[in-house]
Amino acid sequence: PILAKDSHGAPCARPTSPVIAKSSKAIPSPTAKPEPGRSPIPSQSPPTMRHILLVLAAAAAVVVAGAEPVLRQVTDFPTAVSSGVSDADALFCDSWRLSVETANAGPWRTVPARCGASVRAYMEGERYASDSAVAAAESLAFAAQAFASGVGGAMPAWVFDVDETLLSNAPYYAVSGWG
Repeated sequence: PILAKDSHGAPCARPTSPVIAKSSKAIPSPTAKPEPGRSPIPSQSPPTMRHILLVLAAAAAVVVAGAEPVLRQVTDFPTAVSSGVSDADALFCDSWRLSVETANAGPWRTVPARCGASVRAYMEGERYASDSAVAAAESLAFAAQAFASGVGGAMPAWVFDVDETLLSNAPYYAVSGWG
């Protein structure tokens, strides 16, 4: 052992290892070389999956606690909006029409009875004529482009769904009371 002086000036034996014992725990000296495969900086054990999940759960709880719902749940059909039954029917029929147009209404056989007046107003009004004119113009533009791109004189074949593509449903709805 190498003789040295302690904190009170008394002679003491200095350890020969690079670790200086000052307390019950050994602290590596700044000049000590680490053991092979070990880091010179004392490390803590890595966080376990339990710790990570706990932190994520706490973060999610904080976020959810302050969140407001984006969508409201519809628990019943809408009631009168302002002036009575006709407003409620108009609101319902607009929603039903959108569901049918986007193929979200599911299978249905007839127009709901409360929507007969709305269907009649649409089919006999300017909106139906305008919608039909736009659909016809788009169809003609597509057909012109398809015919123009024929290769070697070949013409594309056309198959029409006669039920709703080439015929109007207006006469059927008129005969069946618009429902």
